[in-house]
Amino acid sequence: ELCLAASRGLSETFRVHECRIPIGTCLCGLSVTMDEPLVVDDLATDPRLSRTACREECVGSWVGVPLRSRDRPLGILTLYARECGAFQTIDRRLLTTIGDQLGVAVENARWYAAMRESAVAEERAAIAAELHDGIAQSLAYLNVQTARVQELLERGETAGVRQELTAVREVIRDTYQDVRQLLVDFRNAPKEGVEFASSLRAHLDTFGLRTAIKTDLVGDAVLRDLSLLQQAEVFRMIQEA
Repeated sequence: ELCLAASRGLSETFRVHECRIPIGTCLCGLSVTMDEPLVVDDLATDPRLSRTACREECVGSWVGVPLRSRDRPLGILTLYARECGAFQTIDRRLLTTIGDQLGVAVENARWYAAMRESAVAEERAAIAAELHDGIAQSLAYLNVQTARVQELLERGETAGVRQELTAVREVIRDTYQDVRQLLVDFRNAPKEGVEFASSLRAHLDTFGLRTAIKTDLVGDAVLRDLSLLQQAEVFRMIQEA
């Protein structure tokens, strides 16, 4: 079905009734299946008009321009006029070109959104892997150690309990540091709308404060040409290094 994405100059009642139209139904549903614009000079007398919203809106003439990309229909652009015959002299070839250009733009927008979702999914997967490799192992170790402490307490071996608790505290401290570092890395990771070089510098500055190792960022100009997905890959490689 067709779903109304945007409109201008039409009533709220019209938008509510025409928000969804099955493909092949009425003029809009028919237009999306065609290869060229469909022009109707007098809607009131056209037998293909099966929905009453256009009549109640007092629309006289109508044009449906299919939006296509790679010969695949993506939707339609519709033009309405109050008077009949308003589009008799309209250039259909120009409308076809506009429809093709808009179709490519829509497909590119969908592709970009899918790439962005892919980058977010990969970032989440990387964080999940770090959590599993570090924190999950620490929790498993703590589970074993607390059971060991309970056994020692039941046998009254307080010296052994103190020794095990010291080891447990060290694991908790290290795990806490790992979690803090993971959060810092997540905040510094590349994000849409933020200059990648700034995110990278923030990460390197944090690394320098934590390790007392000085780093230099070289090649800022090259970083501007990277996509968000490429930025995430480069950021992960620098993290691992």
